[in-house]
Amino acid sequence: MIGALFGVVVFNVFTEMAVFPVEVKTFSQMIAGGFIGMSITLEIIKALRKLAIPSLVLCVGMISTGLLIAWILTKVTDFNLATCLLSAAPGGMTDVSLIALDMGGDVSIIVSMHIVRLVGALCVCPALFKVIVKRFYPHIDEATHGDVDLKKRKHPFVIMPEGLGLGKKVWWLTSRNAITIGLALVGGTIGYFLGIPAGTMVFAMTAVGSFNIFTGRGYMSTPVRRFAQIIAGATIGQNVTREALMSMQRIIIPALILTVMYIAASLLIATLIIRFGKMDPLTALFASTPAGASDMALIAADLGGNSPVVAMMHVIRLVTVIALFPQITYFILVANGQL
Repeated sequence: MIGALFGVVVFNVFTEMAVFPVEVKTFSQMIAGGFIGMSITLEIIKALRKLAIPSLVLCVGMISTGLLIAWILTKVTDFNLATCLLSAAPGGMTDVSLIALDMGGDVSIIVSMHIVRLVGALCVCPALFKVIVKRFYPHIDEATHGDVDLKKRKHPFVIMPEGLGLGKKVWWLTSRNAITIGLALVGGTIGYFLGIPAGTMVFAMTAVGSFNIFTGRGYMSTPVRRFAQIIAGATIGQNVTREALMSMQRIIIPALILTVMYIAASLLIATLIIRFGKMDPLTALFASTPAGASDMALIAADLGGNSPVVAMMHVIRLVTVIALFPQITYFILVANGQL
């Protein structure tokens, strides 16, 4: 996504000729929603009983932090309200940036703010967490890791048989991708015509998630996801003009405020999860980090946290944020006469 984004930005800055039709953006939102929905499995639903309190603390804490940061940004910057809210949204950069296109946010600023947050969290949090655990939890028993033991699902439907020829490989991938993509397109189309804020993505996510819960057959191969990311990056990149690029210096202080506040909030949220959710410290810390699910899950595995639980918590956060934060943003904008 970032490569496509910067490629289109460079092209647009020098030529001012980058144009992507709105239908392409809508398709990208459908695929993004389908991919998120594919992460909603029966295992996650079954594990929600043990993760109910940690998930509630995480989601309420992250959304509250995002709204607080957005309020601060309105006081210290000249960004419009939609830009402040979506820059501070505790969701994925791709998803939030696509939503911003519908709500009047400055996408160039929002993308830059999220990039700084993600890079800052990835650079700071792992080393910081090691120090915190060593200092405050020196007697952690590794056996306590894994309050919810969720193994990676290996359904025969999503494991390509060995020894297939090229034609059969293509058919195998096409048939399994087609179901998930088709559901994402149908759900996304319904959400689009209903006119609900972020409805395209939310309904695509709901359709695929429901199918995956009942059948375990949700599947979207890596090339499809990457293709959607390229489209999303190109769609976002066309909005970054020469004038917008020249104004990027405006985000330095706001981006630092955003990053520092989210890291501080993650420490507080993790403390509450440890205390009330009965989760081990490393897993709670990585589950509360304002960064990507896959990145945090992999790092947590290296440092002794429960990687599947970390990934699950991030998925729950992402699903909740995508479902709720656009609606909250919409009502705030309407209340302030900006939509």
